[in-house]
Amino acid sequence: MNILCLETTTNTCSIALHTSNGIHNKNVDKGLRHSAVITLFIQDVLQQAQIEINQLDAVAVSQGPGSYTGLRVGYSTAKALCFAQDIPLIEVDTLQALAKAHQDEANRIIPMIDARRMEVYYSIWDQDNNQIGTTNNFVIDAPFCMVDKDKYEVLICGDGASKAMEYWSDPKIKIGRTVLRAEDMITIAIEKYQREDFSDIAYAIPHYLKAPKITKSNKLLI
Repeated sequence: MNILCLETTTNTCSIALHTSNGIHNKNVDKGLRHSAVITLFIQDVLQQAQIEINQLDAVAVSQGPGSYTGLRVGYSTAKALCFAQDIPLIEVDTLQALAKAHQDEANRIIPMIDARRMEVYYSIWDQDNNQIGTTNNFVIDAPFCMVDKDKYEVLICGDGASKAMEYWSDPKIKIGRTVLRAEDMITIAIEKYQREDFSDIAYAIPHYLKAPKITKSNKLLI
């Protein structure tokens, strides 16, 4: 199956294409300039795989939480492709994908996405990629960990991990990869495709977790 995966929740715009001939990807940190590069990156991975866009079987999009702007770019691109090609849309939990990439490295994985200032979005997963509790946001302002470090092997990962380690400098806590890549989504996307676990293209929305802070412009309109 040919599944295109779009990951736009962080500063890294990441595209991965799973085909019968392997995985083709493009990962570039463009500082949230995703709207300017995402279609070019999709063309790049299609050329790498030597397939046409009408040969795609599905598009998977990273669901969030993460950057509001990045999530909107990812969803609008994924929906446009699915509508145009009449193929299914698959939503993949961003934190689950990051946890799954590290599931063999610890029995408690805490993926974290930067939520600006000293805040992170996080969730907790076991070694079988089962979520423990719910997804939350957390202000890192004290040496604290959500998991008993004496009872479990703990690994934190994602672009919020380096922020956390400023306070959690502890040899009992492992640090995983800080960059989320679209290829991390592939296994989950394939499983969902096989189960026909598809999302409604018209009504699918990102998991923002908290409402965007929209300020009113002070500019004088004439």
